Amino acid sequence: MKKKLFFAILILVISGLTKVRSQCTPNANCDTMYCPKVLPNGDINQFYDQTITVKVPTTFIISGQSATIDSVKVISVTGNPSSFLYQLNPANHFTAGQRGCIRIYGTPTSSDTGKYILKINLKIFGKMYSIPQTVDTNIVLPLRILDATAINITQKISEDFAVFQNIPNPFTSKTEIDYTSPQVDNIEFSVYNIVGEMVYSEKDRATTGANKIMFESGSLPSGIYFYKLSNSARTSTHRMIISN
Repeated sequence: MKKKLFFAILILVISGLTKVRSQCTPNANCDTMYCPKVLPNGDINQFYDQTITVKVPTTFIISGQSATIDSVKVISVTGNPSSFLYQLNPANHFTAGQRGCIRIYGTPTSSDTGKYILKINLKIFGKMYSIPQTVDTNIVLPLRILDATAINITQKISEDFAVFQNIPNPFTSKTEIDYTSPQVDNIEFSVYNIVGEMVYSEKDRATTGANKIMFESGSLPSGIYFYKLSNSARTSTHRMIISN
Protein backbone atom coordinates (compact mmCIF):
# COMPACT_ATOMS: atom_id res chain seq x y z
CA MET A 1 0.00 0.00 0.00
CA LYS A 2 2.81 2.38 0.94
CA LYS A 3 4.63 1.53 -2.29
CA LYS A 4 1.55 2.34 -4.39
CA LEU A 5 1.11 5.64 -2.56
CA PHE A 6 4.78 6.52 -3.11
CA PHE A 7 4.54 5.90 -6.86
CA ALA A 8 1.29 7.88 -7.10
CA ILE A 9 2.93 10.87 -5.42
CA LEU A 10 6.01 10.50 -7.65
CA ILE A 11 3.87 10.55 -10.80
CA LEU A 12 2.08 13.69 -9.62
CA VAL A 13 5.39 15.44 -8.90
CA ILE A 14 6.87 14.49 -12.28
CA SER A 15 3.67 15.58 -14.03
CA GLY A 16 3.78 18.95 -12.25
CA LEU A 17 7.45 19.49 -13.13
CA THR A 18 6.78 18.63 -16.76
CA LYS A 19 3.92 21.13 -16.88
CA VAL A 20 6.05 23.92 -15.43
CA ARG A 21 9.11 23.24 -17.56
CA SER A 22 7.36 22.98 -20.92
CA GLN A 23 8.25 25.81 -23.29
CA CYS A 24 5.75 28.03 -25.03
CA THR A 25 5.32 27.97 -28.81
CA PRO A 26 4.78 31.27 -30.69
CA ASN A 27 1.47 31.63 -32.50
CA ALA A 28 2.28 31.50 -36.22
CA ASN A 29 -0.96 33.37 -37.00
CA CYS A 30 -0.01 36.43 -34.94
CA ASP A 31 0.48 39.25 -37.48
CA THR A 32 0.59 42.22 -35.11
CA MET A 33 3.31 43.20 -32.66
CA TYR A 34 1.81 40.93 -29.99
CA CYS A 35 -1.08 38.51 -29.45
CA PRO A 36 -3.47 38.28 -27.66
CA LYS A 37 -4.48 41.86 -26.84
CA VAL A 38 -6.42 40.84 -23.72
CA LEU A 39 -5.52 37.89 -21.51
CA PRO A 40 -8.28 35.41 -20.62
CA ASN A 41 -9.59 35.47 -17.06
CA GLY A 42 -8.11 33.15 -14.46
CA ASP A 43 -9.85 31.33 -11.59
CA ILE A 44 -8.45 30.85 -8.11
CA ASN A 45 -7.08 27.36 -7.37
CA GLN A 46 -7.04 26.59 -11.11
CA PHE A 47 -3.73 26.33 -12.98
CA TYR A 48 -3.37 29.28 -15.38
CA ASP A 49 -1.20 28.93 -18.48
CA GLN A 50 -1.21 31.55 -21.25
CA THR A 51 1.19 32.22 -24.12
CA ILE A 52 1.87 35.75 -25.39
CA THR A 53 3.39 35.91 -28.86
CA VAL A 54 5.66 38.80 -29.85
CA LYS A 55 6.24 39.42 -33.55
CA VAL A 56 9.44 41.44 -33.77
CA PRO A 57 9.45 44.13 -36.52
CA THR A 58 12.54 44.79 -38.61
CA THR A 59 12.57 48.59 -38.25
CA PHE A 60 11.67 51.26 -35.69
CA ILE A 61 11.72 55.05 -35.53
CA ILE A 62 14.13 57.20 -33.49
CA SER A 63 13.69 60.97 -33.66
CA GLY A 64 11.90 60.66 -36.98
CA GLN A 65 14.61 58.46 -38.53
CA SER A 66 14.24 54.81 -39.48
CA ALA A 67 16.51 52.34 -37.70
CA THR A 68 16.93 48.61 -38.24
CA ILE A 69 16.17 46.14 -35.47
CA ASP A 70 18.57 43.35 -34.58
CA SER A 71 16.65 41.84 -31.69
CA VAL A 72 14.32 42.48 -28.75
CA LYS A 73 15.02 41.40 -25.18
CA VAL A 74 12.38 40.90 -22.49
CA ILE A 75 13.75 42.75 -19.45
CA SER A 76 10.97 41.94 -17.00
CA VAL A 77 7.29 41.12 -16.56
CA THR A 78 5.63 43.14 -13.79
CA GLY A 79 2.13 43.67 -12.46
CA ASN A 80 1.20 39.98 -12.50
CA PRO A 81 -0.31 38.07 -9.55
CA SER A 82 2.27 37.18 -6.89
CA SER A 83 1.83 33.45 -7.53
CA PHE A 84 2.63 33.73 -11.27
CA LEU A 85 5.92 33.02 -13.04
CA TYR A 86 7.01 33.52 -16.64
CA GLN A 87 9.25 31.78 -19.17
CA LEU A 88 10.65 32.94 -22.51
CA ASN A 89 11.24 31.16 -25.81
CA PRO A 90 13.89 31.94 -27.04
CA ALA A 91 15.36 32.52 -23.59
CA ASN A 92 17.61 35.49 -24.40
CA HIS A 93 16.68 37.64 -27.43
CA PHE A 94 13.81 37.58 -29.91
CA THR A 95 15.28 38.01 -33.40
CA ALA A 96 14.02 40.71 -35.80
CA GLY A 97 11.49 39.42 -38.33
CA GLN A 98 10.67 36.38 -36.20
CA ARG A 99 8.30 35.48 -33.38
CA GLY A 100 9.08 34.77 -29.76
CA CYS A 101 6.78 33.93 -26.88
CA ILE A 102 6.28 34.60 -23.19
CA ARG A 103 4.57 31.98 -21.06
CA ILE A 104 2.63 33.29 -18.06
CA TYR A 105 1.65 30.56 -15.62
CA GLY A 106 0.75 29.77 -12.03
CA THR A 107 -2.06 28.79 -9.73
CA PRO A 108 -3.74 31.87 -8.26
CA THR A 109 -5.04 31.74 -4.70
CA SER A 110 -7.89 33.68 -3.10
CA SER A 111 -5.45 36.46 -2.18
CA ASP A 112 -4.77 36.97 -5.91
CA THR A 113 -8.40 37.76 -6.76
CA GLY A 114 -8.74 41.08 -8.57
CA LYS A 115 -7.68 43.10 -11.59
CA TYR A 116 -4.11 43.24 -12.87
CA ILE A 117 -2.25 45.14 -15.57
CA LEU A 118 0.70 43.11 -16.81
CA LYS A 119 3.58 45.14 -18.20
CA ILE A 120 6.13 43.34 -20.36
CA ASN A 121 9.20 45.56 -20.42
CA LEU A 122 11.23 45.28 -23.63
CA LYS A 123 14.52 46.65 -24.87
CA ILE A 124 14.96 47.01 -28.65
CA PHE A 125 18.48 46.60 -30.02
CA GLY A 126 19.21 48.01 -33.47
CA LYS A 127 21.31 50.29 -35.62
CA MET A 128 20.88 53.65 -37.32
CA TYR A 129 23.56 54.60 -39.85
CA SER A 130 25.59 51.62 -38.51
CA ILE A 131 25.54 53.13 -35.00
CA PRO A 132 24.10 50.82 -32.30
CA GLN A 133 20.86 52.07 -30.76
CA THR A 134 18.61 50.87 -27.94
CA VAL A 135 15.01 51.85 -27.17
CA ASP A 136 12.89 50.85 -24.17
CA THR A 137 9.23 50.04 -24.75
CA ASN A 138 6.56 47.86 -23.18
CA ILE A 139 3.46 45.77 -23.81
CA VAL A 140 0.52 46.27 -21.47
CA LEU A 141 -2.12 43.57 -20.98
CA PRO A 142 -5.13 43.43 -18.64
CA LEU A 143 -5.80 40.30 -16.58
CA ARG A 144 -8.56 39.43 -14.12
CA ILE A 145 -8.40 36.69 -11.49
CA LEU A 146 -11.87 35.56 -10.42
CA ASP A 147 -13.32 33.57 -7.56
CA ALA A 148 -15.80 31.34 -9.36
CA THR A 149 -17.33 30.27 -6.07
CA ALA A 150 -18.31 33.83 -5.17
CA ILE A 151 -19.59 35.22 -8.47
CA ASN A 152 -21.98 34.25 -11.21
CA ILE A 153 -20.35 32.77 -14.31
CA THR A 154 -21.77 35.55 -16.47
CA GLN A 155 -19.60 38.05 -14.62
CA LYS A 156 -16.52 36.56 -16.23
CA ILE A 157 -17.12 38.83 -19.20
CA SER A 158 -14.97 41.92 -18.80
CA GLU A 159 -16.78 44.52 -16.70
CA ASP A 160 -14.43 47.37 -17.56
CA PHE A 161 -14.01 49.96 -20.26
CA ALA A 162 -10.20 50.00 -20.49
CA VAL A 163 -8.11 51.95 -23.02
CA PHE A 164 -4.42 51.08 -23.44
CA GLN A 165 -1.35 52.96 -24.60
CA ASN A 166 -0.97 53.12 -28.37
CA ILE A 167 1.69 50.90 -29.96
CA PRO A 168 4.10 51.84 -31.40
CA ASN A 169 4.70 55.11 -29.61
CA PRO A 170 6.32 57.30 -30.89
CA PHE A 171 5.13 56.46 -34.42
CA THR A 172 5.50 57.88 -37.90
CA SER A 173 2.45 56.98 -39.95
CA LYS A 174 0.29 54.41 -38.17
CA THR A 175 -0.37 53.25 -34.62
CA GLU A 176 -2.74 50.81 -32.93
CA ILE A 177 -4.93 51.57 -29.90
CA ASP A 178 -6.46 48.63 -28.07
CA TYR A 179 -9.40 48.86 -25.70
CA THR A 180 -11.92 46.61 -24.00
CA SER A 181 -15.65 47.16 -23.70
CA PRO A 182 -18.05 45.45 -21.28
CA GLN A 183 -20.81 45.53 -23.90
CA VAL A 184 -21.70 46.49 -27.47
CA ASP A 185 -21.52 50.27 -27.38
CA ASN A 186 -21.04 53.44 -29.42
CA ILE A 187 -17.48 54.76 -29.20
CA GLU A 188 -16.08 58.19 -30.07
CA PHE A 189 -12.38 58.54 -30.78
CA SER A 190 -10.74 61.97 -31.02
CA VAL A 191 -7.22 63.39 -31.18
CA TYR A 192 -6.07 66.79 -29.85
CA ASN A 193 -2.86 68.75 -30.33
CA ILE A 194 -0.80 70.16 -27.47
CA VAL A 195 -2.96 73.32 -27.22
CA GLY A 196 -6.21 71.35 -27.01
CA GLU A 197 -7.46 71.74 -30.60
CA MET A 198 -9.26 68.71 -32.01
CA VAL A 199 -7.39 67.52 -35.12
CA TYR A 200 -9.19 64.22 -35.75
CA SER A 201 -12.44 62.51 -34.77
CA GLU A 202 -14.28 59.33 -35.69
CA LYS A 203 -17.10 57.16 -34.35
CA ASP A 204 -16.86 53.41 -33.87
CA ARG A 205 -19.03 50.53 -32.69
CA ALA A 206 -17.40 48.46 -29.94
CA THR A 207 -18.07 44.76 -29.43
CA THR A 208 -17.99 43.05 -26.05
CA GLY A 209 -14.38 42.31 -25.08
CA ALA A 210 -11.27 43.30 -27.04
CA ASN A 211 -11.37 46.01 -29.71
CA LYS A 212 -8.84 48.11 -31.60
CA ILE A 213 -8.54 51.36 -33.50
CA MET A 214 -5.90 51.95 -36.19
CA PHE A 215 -4.93 55.61 -36.36
CA GLU A 216 -2.98 57.14 -39.26
CA SER A 217 -1.17 60.43 -38.70
CA GLY A 218 -1.77 61.63 -42.26
CA SER A 219 -0.53 65.20 -42.66
CA LEU A 220 -0.28 65.93 -38.93
CA PRO A 221 3.11 67.43 -37.99
CA SER A 222 5.49 65.87 -35.49
CA GLY A 223 4.70 66.56 -31.87
CA ILE A 224 2.83 65.54 -28.75
CA TYR A 225 -0.87 64.72 -29.06
CA PHE A 226 -3.61 63.40 -26.80
CA TYR A 227 -6.18 60.81 -27.83
CA LYS A 228 -9.52 60.41 -26.12
CA LEU A 229 -11.80 57.40 -26.30
CA SER A 230 -15.34 57.63 -24.90
CA ASN A 231 -18.20 55.18 -24.55
CA SER A 232 -21.71 55.89 -23.27
CA ALA A 233 -20.49 56.22 -19.67
CA ARG A 234 -16.76 56.87 -19.47
CA THR A 235 -13.84 58.67 -21.14
CA SER A 236 -10.16 57.72 -21.15
CA THR A 237 -7.31 59.95 -22.35
CA HIS A 238 -3.71 59.04 -23.23
CA ARG A 239 -0.70 60.84 -24.71
CA MET A 240 0.99 59.84 -27.97
CA ILE A 241 3.88 61.19 -30.02
CA ILE A 242 4.07 61.59 -33.81
CA SER A 243 7.64 61.52 -35.09
CA ASN A 244 7.89 62.24 -38.82
